[in-house]
Amino acid sequence: MASGKSSLFARIIVVLAIVGCLYAAYYYFNRNKAGGGDSGAPQSGAGSTGSAGSKGSAVEIGIAYGTEKKNWLEWAVQEFANTPDGGKIKINLIPKGSLEGAQALVAGDKTIQVWSPASSLYKDTFVQDWQIKYSNAPILKEESLALTPMVFVIWEERYQALIQKYKSLNFTTIAQALQEKGGWNAIAQKPEWGLFKLGHTHPTKSNSGMKTAP
Repeated sequence: MASGKSSLFARIIVVLAIVGCLYAAYYYFNRNKAGGGDSGAPQSGAGSTGSAGSKGSAVEIGIAYGTEKKNWLEWAVQEFANTPDGGKIKINLIPKGSLEGAQALVAGDKTIQVWSPASSLYKDTFVQDWQIKYSNAPILKEESLALTPMVFVIWEERYQALIQKYKSLNFTTIAQALQEKGGWNAIAQKPEWGLFKLGHTHPTKSNSGMKTAP
């Protein structure tokens, strides 16, 4: 029961955060339209690159998001579409890795107005890259949706073997296991398991890879 309540609460937070971003984007779009817009590159985060046709047509807002949030975002977008204001704003979900989304913005991708990365790890680099290229601030408004831990995923049998030898599973003990010349034979007398290996995402394309790589 507690798990269900936590899930519902997390969904509510996501919806509120997305609605806030959308209203910021909608406000910024209309402010620029009324005032003739800013010169130079489009603003990221909640910029004015969505298009509005004739009077009464929906404003289009592109959200580049880390695919970890796919189910949440698709649900939240549908919920927002069922509201009165949802009929005035068309949301285009654009699945991109966190770094990929930031790099697309810096490159001038005008389909993106809201950037929703899986982590804030790359934010400072993104801001610096943007300011070097465009000489202004890229983020109009920002909010954290949720906090989640990084985890190791390992087969139960091999996890138990690691705990038996090293007593805990962390980056220090993983480094020790990686240095075992005999691999799993030295760790758990299991030569058929081969060498101990650690896999992670690409450090220049993913937040988790950037956090993991030395």
